[in-house]
Amino acid sequence: MPLFSTIDFAKGKENIKVKLEKQIKTLKMQRRKEIEPQQMLGGTLKYHRRKQKRTLNEISKKTEMSISYISKLENNVIQMTYKNARRLFDVLNIKEDVLIYSKNMIEWYDDLFDVVLELGEDHQKLKRFIESRDDYQSKLIDFTIKAVKNDLKGCEMHLTLLINQVDTMTMFESNILLMAIANYLFHQQDYKYASECIDLIKETPVKNAKFNLWVDLLKYKLSLLTGNFTHIHKLYQQLTNECLKFELEHILMDIRNDYIAYRPFIATESYFEELMEFKKHPMIVSQHFLNQLCRNYDESLLDSIIFNEQCSPFVCSIAYWLSGDYDNMDKQMSMFCPNQLHKLEKHIYDYMVLSKHPENILPELRKRLNTDPFVINNMILLHLYGELLIQYYQKNHKYKDAIAIWEYVKEAKSDIKKHFYKN
Repeated sequence: MPLFSTIDFAKGKENIKVKLEKQIKTLKMQRRKEIEPQQMLGGTLKYHRRKQKRTLNEISKKTEMSISYISKLENNVIQMTYKNARRLFDVLNIKEDVLIYSKNMIEWYDDLFDVVLELGEDHQKLKRFIESRDDYQSKLIDFTIKAVKNDLKGCEMHLTLLINQVDTMTMFESNILLMAIANYLFHQQDYKYASECIDLIKETPVKNAKFNLWVDLLKYKLSLLTGNFTHIHKLYQQLTNECLKFELEHILMDIRNDYIAYRPFIATESYFEELMEFKKHPMIVSQHFLNQLCRNYDESLLDSIIFNEQCSPFVCSIAYWLSGDYDNMDKQMSMFCPNQLHKLEKHIYDYMVLSKHPENILPELRKRLNTDPFVINNMILLHLYGELLIQYYQKNHKYKDAIAIWEYVKEAKSDIKKHFYKN
């Protein structure tokens, strides 16, 4: 399957997809291995010259510099002196402030990461920077902010420009572009392609703590889809330490919510037994019961949940659902707000509500397994809905259909491991 084949950045604009795929593959081959990003002016120079449709020969005559020297400057092969930069920028009518800004791009990218990680609230300085410039650096910053916020209206021109400027970017800038694309893909539930972007970034790592935290956050969200508790737990601990270092309480809360929602479905029984020894907290008790329900349950376990005062209404509603007591299930559901459930829990909640109307079950399960990207790429839901659908087919003596679903789920799980199990 070709890279980014399902992206619809601009409806009806296939050329953007084709260019994106081509340039990302070129990027993989061309990017230089750098220890630290070198913030040079070559990309800005080349951008303005091309925009004005002026040749290297013309600029060479105007500045009395050789064509080969200008070409090396544009491609960041050599550093340009302030004197030569001034001569070139005068010929191309580039503002003095662009020259000053380009010398300090690392500071602007640092401000960008503050926006991405929501460090502080005042970003007016960065907005003025974007409005005052007309080069690929400003477009990269603008595109990244919009991609992170999942708002790419009117960004087709930005994307086209950035794709065409990949060869003029430093390795650091191309990594920022890849992360912006990966974030947008994740929002669009194109998880596999987001994962491929991160793979490219891993080939040319940079030493920037904020950027690497941004990468790790997306890696963590992708890891949740695998259902691999050991891997998820390791990333969770790593991210927790990084967030504490930067005092990112809001991000810490988000990753904890994700971890808490997934943990009962994938953790070992011994994990919760150890937790219970230290702290018999209502949340841990509820998750322990949910963990047991995921593995095996009988009437005694359902009774233990129903009569345990520490158990959450959500887990109690599941117990009543499994026992077929829909009246008490509804009473428990009335005690919590579905919109406050995690996305994973909301899927299960919706299914419990739907299951009270058996005529809708089969078509709904087939639809979820075949068309919902969150289910198709989620090990937990893929297994859950696959098992349920197989049971319904077996009850109706449709054994061929049951076998077909089993094979489909097995292949889909293998695909998830291939794309999301990262070391």
